[in-house]
Amino acid sequence: MKNKKKWLYIFLALVGVVLIISAILKAITPSQPTIKQSLLSTQNLNETSSDFSNIVLAEDIADIHIPETITLYEAMPNKLGFDNIISDLIATYSLTQKTDGLWLNDSYYLSIKPPGDKFKFSSVIAPESTAVLDKNAAVAICDDFIQKNLSDHNLRKYSEKISFYEGVGELFESSEERAVWIKIPYSLFVDNYPVYLSNAKAIPATCLVSSDQKVHKFELQNILFTLKPSITTATITIEEALTNINQKNLAAIIDFNMTEFSPLNIAEIKSGKLTEVSFEYRLDPDLQLIAPYYRFKGILINHQNQNIEVELITPAIETQASN
Repeated sequence: MKNKKKWLYIFLALVGVVLIISAILKAITPSQPTIKQSLLSTQNLNETSSDFSNIVLAEDIADIHIPETITLYEAMPNKLGFDNIISDLIATYSLTQKTDGLWLNDSYYLSIKPPGDKFKFSSVIAPESTAVLDKNAAVAICDDFIQKNLSDHNLRKYSEKISFYEGVGELFESSEERAVWIKIPYSLFVDNYPVYLSNAKAIPATCLVSSDQKVHKFELQNILFTLKPSITTATITIEEALTNINQKNLAAIIDFNMTEFSPLNIAEIKSGKLTEVSFEYRLDPDLQLIAPYYRFKGILINHQNQNIEVELITPAIETQASN
């Protein structure tokens, strides 16, 4: 009996030691920062929100490797730099203001889209040549344009998203071998990942080169922010991200195409399958925050049994419900 009591005391003592050590480790180990859900975008491109359920991953969805921890960034706006780019283009090409937000001459025009955070600089003359355009030549032309007009703003080309077009007037996608137009995308990059704006589908800057070897059009959304590292936090897996979509509706639809011709409702999604995934950063200009997101492609089905081809985004970090 004495031996049993002795071993019981030893066991209880060991349990106490383990609990004490565990408490000490917990106290000295930094807790993982959590981000309020309200700080991350869940608004669709049409400014609505969706309820998701029964969304699954395709069995053959490609594996994606991202860092186990990642840094979020504060983003300080640089409106002066954006306005200076516009002023410099107006001066360089001797454009004259015709109406509010529009400057032009016989060859080029520049227009600012309300509320003033996006502009388009474009040739007014369609090229006569329909010769096939070389990709490397187009890249060099756009890089030179960026260097001359935006050299202070750290924009980098997104080579994986270069696109090719044919056509006169109306453009349609083509192969590289047949392209007479080539569009080069540019953006800020964080840790070698591109930065998109809010819930936008497209990259924030594009340079379109025509077959006459000139920049035909350049468009820029104001992504000219100064970045400052904020906090480092753990990333989540695509399976955990899927759980957040189904259980927390923590996703935003940034593009959709109906496969059936009838009124579209993306407010309630009853099922769906996600077939592709990529990883990117997104900048919320209002919150001045850059955070990492998964970007999925797939087909969703709403309560009207409509099949909808979509792209949606969801945070690649864990979040905490807002109070």
